[in-house]
This record gives sequence, C-alpha cells and structure tokens, in this order.
Amino acid sequence: MSSHAVAVLGLATLLTLTSGLAATEAGISLEEMQRRFVTAPLAPSATLLRQGVRVCWQAPQRVAAARSERRIVFYRLYRVGSDGRTVLVGETRGHCLTDRGRGARAWAHAVAGVNAAGEEGELSEWLPAR
Repeated sequence: MSSHAVAVLGLATLLTLTSGLAATEAGISLEEMQRRFVTAPLAPSATLLRQGVRVCWQAPQRVAAARSERRIVFYRLYRVGSDGRTVLVGETRGHCLTDRGRGARAWAHAVAGVNAAGEEGELSEWLPAR
C-alpha cells in the first residue's frame, strides 16, 4: 500500500469527530492529530510553459506545538496521465517545481509534503491538465 493510501486511510479513520470537535473515534484530540500528520500543501497552481508546466503551492500552516520531525522539509510533485499512472516528477525544498517531461502539459499534477521523519503527507488537490 502506498504512503498516500496509508495517510488518507489513517486520516479518514481518525477524522470521525465528536460533536465538540475535541476528540476522534480513536480518542485522539484534533490538536494531537494536527501535530501527528503532515497536511497537504495549500493553493496549488499550475502555469503552462512552452515546454512544460510550472506548479507552485503554499506551505500548510504550522501547528505551534508541532514537533520538529513533523514539519515539512521538502515537497514531492506528482503527475498522473490519461493511463491513470501516478509518477514522481521531482522533489524540492522550495514552493515551485517545473515538470518538463514529454507531454507534461497533458497531465494533472499534485504536491505532497515530506517531514523530517520521512513521512509523506496528504496530496494537494489535483490540478487538471488544461
């Protein structure tokens, strides 16, 4: 099972919140969940270039009490084509990355953060090919 599937499955299970939003099905507070999980990058955008697609995003808000090993240290850019395969385009410590792969303009892209512990977080929304 991929790290994406594990992260999404874990969050789906834990996000069954009580009416007060104070605890989850697993008995973990919402604040503790935020400290434990790497959240998806925010506001991804794609710019079509002559030879590729430049994808940029914003870092998710940090939780003040988050342990340092949970903070994002780099990002991974993924693409998915019409065949449904997800491929890693590259990694960066910045907030933009350009996909210059053949046919990049026809693919959808998404970004995930990776923390110091090596755990990959949720994917951002997929940016459809335009």
